[in-house]
Amino acid sequence: MKIKQIFNNNVVLTTNDVANEFVVMGRGIGFQKAKGDPIDPALIEKKFILSENVSKSIFPDIYHQLSDDEIDVVIEIIDLAEAKLGIEFQSNIYIALADHIHYALDRTQQLIPLTNPLNYEVKKYYPEEYKVGKMALKIIENRLGISLYKDEASSIALHFVTGQKEDKVHIIV
Repeated sequence: MKIKQIFNNNVVLTTNDVANEFVVMGRGIGFQKAKGDPIDPALIEKKFILSENVSKSIFPDIYHQLSDDEIDVVIEIIDLAEAKLGIEFQSNIYIALADHIHYALDRTQQLIPLTNPLNYEVKKYYPEEYKVGKMALKIIENRLGISLYKDEASSIALHFVTGQKEDKVHIIV
């Protein structure tokens, strides 16, 4: 695999020998690298293809805004959710959750509270996802030093519900 585009130190777009494009994530995978450089497979933590409904222009826009620590937190939260919930997510959860967490951090730092009107329903109908959402808040607080508003647990839980691969989603309306 060779680098096609560097989004930041931890996220790059790569191509393989048959010109397939992949996004790969890993600590320092893009650090001091240039377009055309080979990827060290030992640094790859996540590898995925962006789905057709996700524009390739959206991904770099979002990931250029994130700090390396924010990216690490997003990966850690998604890994935790997959392990605790026993599910696999669509690749677009890396975009949606990263964007959500980034702006939740901004809102919190600016003291702009945002309540989730679905908080009660999420707790009731998706208790496991909600528990992992609460764990995600602890990860964010421990790793980034920012305590998000409590309702963010249900907002993050909704990302887990909607980000599941199609055959695993059981939405209750």
